[in-house]
Amino acid sequence: MKKLKQAIIGLGLVFCASLNIAQAETFNLGTLESDKVYTVTNIVGAKPGAWQDFINFSVDEDTYLQTAVYSLSFLTMGAVDNFWLQLTDLADNSIVFDTQNIAQVENYTFSLDTGNYSFNLSGSGNDGFLPGVYTVAISPVPEAPVYALMLSGLAAMGISLRKRKNK
Repeated sequence: MKKLKQAIIGLGLVFCASLNIAQAETFNLGTLESDKVYTVTNIVGAKPGAWQDFINFSVDEDTYLQTAVYSLSFLTMGAVDNFWLQLTDLADNSIVFDTQNIAQVENYTFSLDTGNYSFNLSGSGNDGFLPGVYTVAISPVPEAPVYALMLSGLAAMGISLRKRKNK
């Protein structure tokens, strides 16, 4: 009888926890390439209560990461309340960036070392009548030394072409 009570209490706790997080999705983008834009769009807040999504990715070289977060709830007349974004370094679970109450459009730029990272998006749903929608666009940009190397190569080509023209 005691084990039955424990099992019922355990199932009740699991049920309550599942009601607490209305949605928990994970999007794995893999290793980001500098010539691509990655987007994730999700419908959230269809159920009342908190939701949390994760966007996992890796960078294989030091890079700048440009990120745009769009809360499109105003288009659907849905409500995503307390919408926030957090960037976490998965190597040591340290928080790289943290914000709250994202407006309709927010743009961020991060300087990241080689490693594995996760965007954690979180908020709370409305009354369950109309869901909200968000989109995250992620674009890696090469570090400044890459541009310096490219410009020095172009300069060398320009000098060699000028010498050929003068001959």
